[in-house]
Amino acid sequence: MQQQNSQLAQANNQMLVIWNLFNIDSIVHFTLQELNSGKDRLKALQHELGCKSGLLKVKILQLEVGTGKSEEARESSEAERVDNINCTTNRKQRSTIAGLGRSTGKQAQLKEKTENIRMIKCRNMVQLPCVYRPKKMIKEAAVAQVIVKLRNVGVIYWKALASSSQKGSVLQGNPN
Repeated sequence: MQQQNSQLAQANNQMLVIWNLFNIDSIVHFTLQELNSGKDRLKALQHELGCKSGLLKVKILQLEVGTGKSEEARESSEAERVDNINCTTNRKQRSTIAGLGRSTGKQAQLKEKTENIRMIKCRNMVQLPCVYRPKKMIKEAAVAQVIVKLRNVGVIYWKALASSSQKGSVLQGNPN
């Protein structure tokens, strides 16, 4: 009877050891799953943060481009307005000069040449190639710059993820 009891006790102990090992394995597995899900959540949050920071950079660039353009446009419109005023005053002067009475032929020709030169200068000033691009082109250029910057940020982000995943491979169960 004692021998039978000792055999039952040994069998019970073996079953308890196996049961405990199973529980420990399940606990470790569960803990690894929690760690991996936490890492996945962390990656998702980092990605979301990267996207939001990219959007903020886009908005900041748009504001910088918008305010810079509005100031430059205001300055250019003032310069064009001054040029247009000069052109219109030259036209008015020509009409008043022409109506002032007689002048000799050479003087009239000289005046006409100088007035023509002035008018040509005014026309050339108005027809100078515009330094400022339309809003659509500016927006496209800004978007292209942002896309390039986001690509660079994405490459850096993915390199960081790759290096962090190599460091954390022990936690995922890889022996490397």
